[in-house]
Amino acid sequence: MLYVGIDPSYSKTGIAYLDKETKHILFKAISPTGSNENYLAAISRAASISAGIIRELKEEESAIIAYEEPLLNSMKASRLGLLSGVLAISLFFLPTAKLVYTVAPAVVSSMNKQLPYKKDFANRKKLSLYVTHLLLDYLRKEGYTIDIYNDKRKKDGTKKARKLSHDEAEAFLILLQLVKLYDIFDEDVLAGMVKIHKGIINKYQLNIFKNYYQEI
Repeated sequence: MLYVGIDPSYSKTGIAYLDKETKHILFKAISPTGSNENYLAAISRAASISAGIIRELKEEESAIIAYEEPLLNSMKASRLGLLSGVLAISLFFLPTAKLVYTVAPAVVSSMNKQLPYKKDFANRKKLSLYVTHLLLDYLRKEGYTIDIYNDKRKKDGTKKARKLSHDEAEAFLILLQLVKLYDIFDEDVLAGMVKIHKGIINKYQLNIFKNYYQEI
């Protein structure tokens, strides 16, 4: 079973994948070309982002997914609403997406409110990136492998190293809601993560959008 957290964004959609069996965490980011200059451009770019995610997930046997809902009361949010809608319909009709949840847009920032060093960061994104790095360092010590995908290559053909983006970091924090719901990590591993980030244990509502098991 693959567990997936998604932070949808036109500038860079962050995706965090967790394979429970192999203890492998993979980060990917999708940045479509162009801009949202009109409705058709926004739809086209949303479709490009969605297609990138679907290409990955259709090769899996099964996946459980959580993604962040957009705010719906601003001009920027109206565009994100298009992206969210396109992604939702794509996941709904994807056979390998067995369960799909959404989380409210305030979940990540609410989680981070409990961090003791939050005052040292200018914005939520930098804080999410910082705490995710701490959590990943801990998970490496617990036997998890962490990869940040990069399709760009050096002259010798080897892949270029890439830094984790804040979008991918927030996708990971969204993924942690599934980790908690499905008891993916051992109790001692989760306890160690909570020492780093107490906000992990906060209870947030996961809104189920698709449940393949009930449909059949």
